[in-house]
Amino acid sequence: MLSAKGSFTVELALLMPVLFWVIMTCVCFGFHVHNRACLRARCAEQAVSGKQQELPPLYGAGETERGWNDNNAFRTVSASSSTFMYGSADAGKIREECRYCKVKPVRFTRKAHAVIELSEGE
Repeated sequence: MLSAKGSFTVELALLMPVLFWVIMTCVCFGFHVHNRACLRARCAEQAVSGKQQELPPLYGAGETERGWNDNNAFRTVSASSSTFMYGSADAGKIREECRYCKVKPVRFTRKAHAVIELSEGE
């Protein structure tokens, strides 16, 4: 009878590290997915609105860097961070970039109107 109880303890001692590793991997992967979704949403929102906003709270993340490029045709917003992931060094790197094409309907309408006037004059 004592050997049956002892074998359960040994089996549990061998199984617990594996269960702990699986649970921690799921938690780290969840943080990574959350951080990536938050950065992507914030980049898209900033690209469309054109307003600089605060970064969202990121869990288990390292330094966060932002980039901003605004010219006449496009607005590009980028953000990068890293989430704690064990394994390779690049496993937790996150880089998101959103690009917004600026639409200027008034300029397009004026050009179209000028073309129509030029073609009517002939």
